[in-house]
Amino acid sequence: MSKLLSALLILFFAFLAAYLRARQLKVQGKRLHSQPIYHAIFVEFIAFIGLISIEILKFTGISFDFPIPFSNAGEIFSLLLVIAALIWIRPCRKTRPAVEKLIKICLLLAASVAILVTISIVLSLVFEAIKFFKFVPPQDFFFGLEWSPQASLDANGKAQIGSFGVLSVLSGTLLITTISIFFALPIGILSAVYLSFYAESRQRKLIQPSIEILAGVPTIVYGFFAALLIAPILHSIGSKIGLSVSSESALAAGLTIGIMITPYITALSTNVLRALPKSLFNASLGLGATKSETIKNVMIPAALPGIAAGTLLAISRAIGETMIVVMAAGLIA
Repeated sequence: MSKLLSALLILFFAFLAAYLRARQLKVQGKRLHSQPIYHAIFVEFIAFIGLISIEILKFTGISFDFPIPFSNAGEIFSLLLVIAALIWIRPCRKTRPAVEKLIKICLLLAASVAILVTISIVLSLVFEAIKFFKFVPPQDFFFGLEWSPQASLDANGKAQIGSFGVLSVLSGTLLITTISIFFALPIGILSAVYLSFYAESRQRKLIQPSIEILAGVPTIVYGFFAALLIAPILHSIGSKIGLSVSSESALAAGLTIGIMITPYITALSTNVLRALPKSLFNASLGLGATKSETIKNVMIPAALPGIAAGTLLAISRAIGETMIVVMAAGLIA
């Protein structure tokens, strides 16, 4: 922690000293090619390069020892670079183009890191899949009807045939996702229509933040809610009408995931509907259509691409959900 604090202090000192140095030149009446803020950012870049270059060399195995207490090689080297950069500052120095190039390089590196992370994830999945299929035949995985990896190894530690069928997992996922979409889609869209065209401003200010808060609730909370409330209620209702409804059922998991994704559909659809031109609504009313006819025949078709995008996002969230399924539909991963 002290190392991080000292690095932050050096960066702050570099920025402040360079800014004051360039500002002093400007006060003296000298015309600067670049504003003081560019000189400050440039010197801060120099300080950062000094700090990180020594750490990179240490990572390769090269060690540096200085007899100065409370300091290390990176800090001393960075301070020396900062002092040299401060001396280098002159009114004619073109630091603005250099700073802009450095910022472009940083943005390019950030984008490259995101791409490399994605590629590494895909490669790791591919390599692990190759290892997996060395033990499990592909036909058993893609066409098997049973998924029981907990009891899939025999006495010799080899995978048993028929224990890794993905069809049962896939069918269960699609079943729960379908239940959740049938529950969430009409409620979400109707809620968005109400908030966009019928709710008063005071009601909208109260309801919309509440919906956005629901969108941020952790899934473990929804799973706990499903296991303790939704599943027993469904079991009780099924018993009263003569149906056998298990406490760990796809219906409980699907309804809970539907509750979870409803705020996504509502919030996104509301934003899309409210972003439509007001002239569409007024023109339809001017032609004699009622408010409900205008919403049904004009506004919703115009907003359909945005609503579909929000629905696809909700479906992807439902397909990828695991915690609610584990807690509501069974205690086996």
